[in-house]
Amino acid sequence: MNKVELSPQFTAEDGIDQGDTISPLLWRIFYDPLLSALQKNSSRGYKMKVNWPLNINNPLEWSQYKVSI
Repeated sequence: MNKVELSPQFTAEDGIDQGDTISPLLWRIFYDPLLSALQKNSSRGYKMKVNWPLNINNPLEWSQYKVSI
């Protein structure tokens, strides 16, 4: 007859390690829909602008650069 024993102790940890086999699936479930929603709505994100002097000898010549991320 076979002897029945307890299996070795296993400590469960919080989170998924990078490179784990389940990582690509979790990326598709959680991050892909989030990033898709952010791309569809242009009012979200960061809008930056800076006023930049075109000519340091003429304080009236300025240009404004804008970018949305």
